Amino acid sequence: MTDTWSGHRASHFSFKAFPAPSYVRDDFLHQVLEAQFTQFLVLAFFVMAVGQLSKGIVLEKELKLREGLQMMGLRSSVYGLHWLITYGAIYITMAIGLTLVCCSTPSALFAHSDKSLVFVVWLVFLIGLLEYSCLVSIFFERGSVASTFSMVLYLTLFFPTLATSSFTHSSQQLRLALISPA
Repeated sequence: MTDTWSGHRASHFSFKAFPAPSYVRDDFLHQVLEAQFTQFLVLAFFVMAVGQLSKGIVLEKELKLREGLQMMGLRSSVYGLHWLITYGAIYITMAIGLTLVCCSTPSALFAHSDKSLVFVVWLVFLIGLLEYSCLVSIFFERGSVASTFSMVLYLTLFFPTLATSSFTHSSQQLRLALISPA
């Protein structure tokens, strides 16, 4: 092979691997996900939060608190900002706590994962739960009924995601994962 610029003949090519950190296999995470233990913990931990949030939204609608505050001069944007700040602070705090629990020790569940990425995943999951609770609360006018129905629907929609590990086709897994409320 001849180099076009210098006209010299190249006699030897060599390749060298790009330096990269070694891969660490996390057998514990694989075992936990195969046993679906993590999904049950998430289900048990957040089912009451979903019920209470739906109940709180419907209870405000039931007691007509928003209308009363608007008669006193409160703007709708301030009312919406109240919900955003309140539950944003709660869910950011929960995401930080869950990230610390999942990544804090070398034997933790996500010990080899990037902490900022784990935080973002938890935060997006919690925002999805907030949206789910708001969606369910639209259909009810009694707080206790909304709380019960939102928890039962959350449980019902969560169970197909537990079945995703038994399918080998990624298209089936994707369709079942999209059913989940968060």
